[in-house]
Amino acid sequence: MLLKLLGFSSFLCLCLFSTTSCHSDDPNPNGGTTDVSDYGQANKKCRLTMEIGNEGFVNRYKYDSSGRIVSEIQLSRSGSDTATIITYTYSADRKQVIYNCDIKWIGSKSVVTASLDEAGRVTDEDKLRYFNYDTFGHLVEIKNIDTGNRIAFNWQDDDMISYSQTYNSFTTTSNFTYTKTADKAGLCPAKEFGFASGSFLMYGKPNKHLMKNKFVNYNGYPEMKYFFNSDGYVTKIQTDKYSFYPFEYDCR
Repeated sequence: MLLKLLGFSSFLCLCLFSTTSCHSDDPNPNGGTTDVSDYGQANKKCRLTMEIGNEGFVNRYKYDSSGRIVSEIQLSRSGSDTATIITYTYSADRKQVIYNCDIKWIGSKSVVTASLDEAGRVTDEDKLRYFNYDTFGHLVEIKNIDTGNRIAFNWQDDDMISYSQTYNSFTTTSNFTYTKTADKAGLCPAKEFGFASGSFLMYGKPNKHLMKNKFVNYNGYPEMKYFFNSDGYVTKIQTDKYSFYPFEYDCR
């Protein structure tokens, strides 16, 4: 995953939750769309509770009364013996959060201590990886001070239009186009960087709109299609004829 490639080793636990393509025998006869009508009448607030990830792994999220994520659990469809569990413990002064990660299927445990700013965004992890934001709350840089590896993000109209990844002095640039449809659940760019979607809000303001196309060093990827619930939240992303990302929410 991108953050692992940058040498952010403690991101291993988060990156294991990344939702790469999963396959479905039913390509949905109703079809998908890159744009939908305005859901402005919907007034429910939905929190992401489940997404299907790589090789059919099921990722589930829980939140506290303040809406902060407190746990992520990844299960294979074969049972809990392959679980990965992350719990989040917040300090009373809201200036720190500790991630406890238990990767049961390889018998690995790790602890990461992160500092938080007044808006609840992560500013550093273990004083090794630093996160910088612009005045609008967008993530604009991640830097590993041990390796010098870096990601720089460019934003326009509340959408991330490009980022540049520098790894061992080699730079790769990705560019994005967008639909006119609101990204109400903050799914992008979480999926792009290997974050669990449920935890990305700790790393800044998400995109305003859903992504349409991605280009890496000018090579394009297929246009993404979206499926929605009645409140305008994405229930499935289709990236090609057979690949889908399903989502579930708690809407109140």
